[in-house]
Amino acid sequence: MEFETGSRQERFSISWHGWVWGALFLLVGFIPLCMYLRIVVNSPEIREFWTGEAETFDFFSYYRSRWIILLVAIGLIGSLGRFSERLRTWYSIPLSIFAFFVIASTAFSTRPWQALEGAPGRYEGTLVLLSYLAITFMCMNEARWPTFPRKLITCTLVGGFIMGIIGFAQFINHDPFRTTKGQQLLMPAAVEDRIQSLSFRVKNCVIYGTIPNENYVGSYMAILLGISFGLVWFARGRRYWLFFALNLLFYVNLLGSRSRAGIIGTVVSYLVILLLGRRRLWENKRLIVLLLLSYGVIACWMDYITLKTPDSLRLFNNFTRHLAKPPLFAEEFKDLKLATNSFDLSFASEQMHCEFNGGNFELWNRKGQIVPFEWAGQQLIFPKGQFFGFTVGVATESNVFQISRFGRTINLVHTKHGFMFIDDRLRPVRFREIKRYGFEGRERFASTRGFVWSRSLPLLWDALALGYGPDMFLFHFPQDDYLGKLKAGIEPMMRYDKPHNMFLQIGINTGGISLLVMLGLYGVYIFQAIYRYWKAEFEKFQEIYGVCIVAAVSGYLMTGVFNDSTVSVAPVFWALLGTGIGLNLILPDRSAATASESTTPTH
Repeated sequence: MEFETGSRQERFSISWHGWVWGALFLLVGFIPLCMYLRIVVNSPEIREFWTGEAETFDFFSYYRSRWIILLVAIGLIGSLGRFSERLRTWYSIPLSIFAFFVIASTAFSTRPWQALEGAPGRYEGTLVLLSYLAITFMCMNEARWPTFPRKLITCTLVGGFIMGIIGFAQFINHDPFRTTKGQQLLMPAAVEDRIQSLSFRVKNCVIYGTIPNENYVGSYMAILLGISFGLVWFARGRRYWLFFALNLLFYVNLLGSRSRAGIIGTVVSYLVILLLGRRRLWENKRLIVLLLLSYGVIACWMDYITLKTPDSLRLFNNFTRHLAKPPLFAEEFKDLKLATNSFDLSFASEQMHCEFNGGNFELWNRKGQIVPFEWAGQQLIFPKGQFFGFTVGVATESNVFQISRFGRTINLVHTKHGFMFIDDRLRPVRFREIKRYGFEGRERFASTRGFVWSRSLPLLWDALALGYGPDMFLFHFPQDDYLGKLKAGIEPMMRYDKPHNMFLQIGINTGGISLLVMLGLYGVYIFQAIYRYWKAEFEKFQEIYGVCIVAAVSGYLMTGVFNDSTVSVAPVFWALLGTGIGLNLILPDRSAATASESTTPTH
């Protein structure tokens, strides 16, 4: 493709590039930093499945989703000016198939309008998913321009640098969003009178940056560390120390987020760099030693800071929590059986059997003996040695029993239909049989992900052909599995709006076929990248950028085993994926005919 310098055609094309590139650069650099209050009024139906509150404060997702859609629309309008120049590749087929299933699952969803917008607090609905695909398609096309990958990566790192500085401040207990001025920047003036009641529920020395969940910070840092480590590995001159400093900043944020999924993803991204850049292993031996020493010193310093800071979890303890015993309630609780006029509450060390008849009740211990009690207001006082650790309160007028042990409270009520469990809306409900698959006895695996996955797999089976709709997980997950939550040691009123697995998320929301299509796309891209760069000399910037991108994509996909997609980070992933695909497609041509680069337009 040739352009006459200064011609009207060139100026026209460059102007279109400005629209497209500007939109894409803002998507990777601005969206992760976008944070502003939106007071969302919840409909009665949403309250039923969500918090139960009339309105919620959303700082992280509502406006991000709107900005994503707006910026993608601007980029697509700019792309129309060069529609005839679009890249023709088989990658368009899986992207189009996925788009079809996104639309079809929305159309056949039980809540199509909600699917269009997305679940409350997430807003990753139909329009946002289609925007992700558009981002990928645009980046695939723009990667043909030699300077595009460099500028996209630069914007990604600039956004990451700003996030890193905010995160570092949060770790040393100078969170800008805990100050009055900082909070004023995040909300309209009309609601500033609510500042006194506003607080982010985050412990000291925990980094969340501008992202709603520390686990998503881990996903973001896996991307940034993969890119920065790759640039350090291949860089020369002054840029080496710049990328090295960035890498250390991102490392601080990764550890400060306490995201073990992020650490696993980072390890995968580093392994990709070491594998494809193995020829520079001996040359970079000093770098490896310096990096390991720096990482060790930083980790020890951060652990020391957490030890001396009140109300903070020790850093090293966070990464050994999985070796510790589960909470005592989860270890002790066995079962709760509700009958017409009785209930049985079983723990490993004790059992309580209650018989209710005509407004009176009696309690039996595990030996089948009636246990006497005295009243202290509405609380029962038992003889010494009986029902150790139990706190039992009874409201005789309403027949409500409140039983607490090991920090967990169970509320039961006797109705004309028998004993029932009281849910978070203060309604009597029955336990029901819940479909589940796998993780029996391992519900607490990976911070209770075993529980969520075991209940999500049946949903995936039911959605093999067509999903429930984008972001509809909240409305179809068995939120009323109160007994299952008790057995797993989970707060019974906990609501799950995501499966804590990006691949389950895709399959449940848009269908199993769409999941297979996307797994195929990811797999082919990574395989093709390994094939392209296996024997590369990395003398071309495009090759270096390509390896950095495949490392970042691989790291993010690894975190996707434990984390979900979110509007805070996903646009960066999809932009890098599209750019990586584009580089894979053009690199063979560039290696065969480097002379043609002199006639390729630059921007």
